[in-house]
Amino acid sequence: MNIDKLDFVKVDNVSSFLDSLIQDVSKKNKENLVSTFSPFDLAMCPRRLIYLSNGKKHDFYRNTYFEDNNRQFLCRKWISYLEKSSKIKVLKKEESIADANCNLAGKLDAVINMGGHIFSVKFKFVNSLDFSKVTKDKPFKRDIIESMTYSWLAETEGGLLIYENNDTQDYLVFHVKNYKPIIQSIKEKCVDLYGYKVKGVIPVRAYKNKISKECKQCEFKVSCWKEGEKT
Repeated sequence: MNIDKLDFVKVDNVSSFLDSLIQDVSKKNKENLVSTFSPFDLAMCPRRLIYLSNGKKHDFYRNTYFEDNNRQFLCRKWISYLEKSSKIKVLKKEESIADANCNLAGKLDAVINMGGHIFSVKFKFVNSLDFSKVTKDKPFKRDIIESMTYSWLAETEGGLLIYENNDTQDYLVFHVKNYKPIIQSIKEKCVDLYGYKVKGVIPVRAYKNKISKECKQCEFKVSCWKEGEKT
């Protein structure tokens, strides 16, 4: 029997209906937006951050429901690796962390004691292109700021960034030292952003035209630059 010639597996009404239900679950879970700022987003343009925290509608989701769940699985894999070391003690796992004064909230992947020193840990799962950039140029600015923010929120001595290549499972480890001037600027930015949020206004555009790198990849580039919108 040649199974390749038998026509009993297909994309039909039944499989399409299930696919539509899956997409509906994904969309509904991503629409549960929160009004706080995320440490991951702090390197963004202030206007974009306000749009995100206000739940403004946009054309696409940055992460799908499936990507978020896959990330949780990979985080737990890495935490299990760390727990196998006799010289590392995992103090916290997937810890929700927040600061009410700065309207900040996020989830720290882990806090560890290594050699008597306490570090916050963030895992980054990237494609081969981004992994090669990190290998050549060090971590992305947004990841450095995120790591430092979590170190401040968790009151740790510094941060550890672990990048894994999704395609090859190669990895890189970086130590992000706390730098007080940057942490202070993060606090000030969050206070300013919260002020905009309370007043119900958005900041002026950070860029003069649409060709900036951040504008090109922004979820809100159409509505933000729409003619006649007040800044």
